[in-house]
Amino acid sequence: MRAIQVAATGGSDVLEWIELPDPVAGNAQAVVALEACGVNFIDVYQRTGLYPVALPFVIGQEGAGVITAIDPAAGLFEVGDRVVFTGVLGGYAEQIVVPVEGLVKVPDGIGTDTAAAVMLQGLTAHYLVHDTYRLGPESRCLVHAGAGGVGQLLIQMAKQRGATVFATAGTEDKARLAQQAGADHVTVYTQSDFREEIEAVVGERSLDVVYDSVGQAATVFVNGPPGVYELSAGADGTSRIWSAVAGASGLTVIGGGDTVSSAARFIDLADIDYVSTAGGALIRYLSGQPLPVLAALERRIDPHPARE
Repeated sequence: MRAIQVAATGGSDVLEWIELPDPVAGNAQAVVALEACGVNFIDVYQRTGLYPVALPFVIGQEGAGVITAIDPAAGLFEVGDRVVFTGVLGGYAEQIVVPVEGLVKVPDGIGTDTAAAVMLQGLTAHYLVHDTYRLGPESRCLVHAGAGGVGQLLIQMAKQRGATVFATAGTEDKARLAQQAGADHVTVYTQSDFREEIEAVVGERSLDVVYDSVGQAATVFVNGPPGVYELSAGADGTSRIWSAVAGASGLTVIGGGDTVSSAARFIDLADIDYVSTAGGALIRYLSGQPLPVLAALERRIDPHPARE
């Protein structure tokens, strides 16, 4: 099979096509013939060495396709099933071996390109809206980077739960994307102070939760308990504002690292596998309430400039 490998960290020029032996399913594993793969910022971080990975490695952690082989004792799935996964290294390839417990069936009506595009970002948005702080009709939330992949999904899910959504974006074009996703109020933060604009609408300390995937805003103007500041930025932005928000009165700070592992800090997982359980919920959610999600980027040798 063909795959894209990183043998040395660096720019997108280190991505190289290679030939590898076809994978074989082991105990409780399945081989998936990939039809689409997700392209995410974590791929860039691993390629550059910001997030260290043992070299060489096949890059990519998200994809969807058809099971071509499976451990007969695994149950739940069979050859021919369309499935999606996230959190398994090796996604920029024609085939991949995935633990069965990390697979989610893709139902009729959802393409594998959509499933691959939405899994990681959709899981992030889903747990933020349903688990980190359960939004409802009385909730007011702020979504930083509202035009991003997570931001647009988060806005749509928040609106479907009846919340009032404020959002920020860096340009007029991005602000329109956040508005199209359903945000009630959008501030172009390069042109005006988002805090002043929000307080002009709803008053001081009137938000219930702030979702920050940027890690630079240091927004502390939320309600008293149970006010929540969800920080899901990369390491760079996290370090810049952690001290600014952690000591705020009546504020719970959540996250500060990888989004799925951060979820484990505040959800009682017991013996439940978070990705497969929440992934199934996400797919069922999308089946019942279609969202205009972004299509997966076409798999190609140099996908990363669009992410940088």
